[in-house]
Amino acid sequence: MPMKEPLVSISCITFNHENYIRDALEGFLMQKTDFDFEILIHDDASTDGTQKIIEEYAGKYPEIIKPILETENQYVKGRRGSLVFNIPRAKGRYIAFCEGDDYWTDPRKLQKQVDFLEKNKDFIACVHRVKIMAEEGRTVDDEYISPPDIIRTKDLYTGWLFHINSLLVRNIREEFVQWSSSMYIDTAFSIMISQYGKIKGLPDVMSVYRKHTSGLSGSQENMATRLEKELKIIKAIKKELGRKFFLGNLYLSAKQHERFALISPEIYKHPLLIKIKYFIILTILTGIMFPHRLRNRGYVLKIILKGERRNWY
Repeated sequence: MPMKEPLVSISCITFNHENYIRDALEGFLMQKTDFDFEILIHDDASTDGTQKIIEEYAGKYPEIIKPILETENQYVKGRRGSLVFNIPRAKGRYIAFCEGDDYWTDPRKLQKQVDFLEKNKDFIACVHRVKIMAEEGRTVDDEYISPPDIIRTKDLYTGWLFHINSLLVRNIREEFVQWSSSMYIDTAFSIMISQYGKIKGLPDVMSVYRKHTSGLSGSQENMATRLEKELKIIKAIKKELGRKFFLGNLYLSAKQHERFALISPEIYKHPLLIKIKYFIILTILTGIMFPHRLRNRGYVLKIILKGERRNWY
């Protein structure tokens, strides 16, 4: 029997996820719901066996799984993520996200989140706790990403509050199609959707995030490139939000400069006066926006003055 119009569209982007994609697909397919859903997959020209596995599953579930299998990598051309490839073709009233190397663990994940959003129209999205798994498959009992009960825009400036594989958001398609492709980054996307309502954090652990410790993005040699990229994303958010993002823009820009000065002082070569300037800006804004976070600012200044390196921020 043909599938009804899906209530939820699941967006999955993959690249060289041969060892993981089956877990992701099985996590989608095991969902027990009283509504239909579709699975939108974009594979960015994987060079391993990822596409073969996707084709295998799409052959078994042609009404549900709808893949785009690239022959040329689109990321290097600046065409990136769900905003470009999956969201424009999503038919659902809601959109869920999970990249091909993560997976869902609760068969009622979608049902729980949809039930909440159907009853609470002032919330734009719903997230939940996520288990962290090391690259080699090891999990640690207390390693979770645990979102607060309610998340608003300002809360997202302070750090990583939830993982994208826990997100179910209302399909505001008219807004999505206007956003810059820079919004494919999780933090930027989260800040943008929070403009349309609150985000609910559920206490249930319903997915796993595989934390990859290797790769170019984690190397010290790439820190300067990462800083430049993240500052461009902040500018893209400012362009989208205008005056509403004035304090947020200042706070996040200063925070990124201070963060890289602390975790990579040997690469972040700005003079000490520049580092102190960003420290002062961030301290003032922290006092205005998050006064409870002022207590460690003296310690941070000591590290900056000594030029020491820290692996945390």
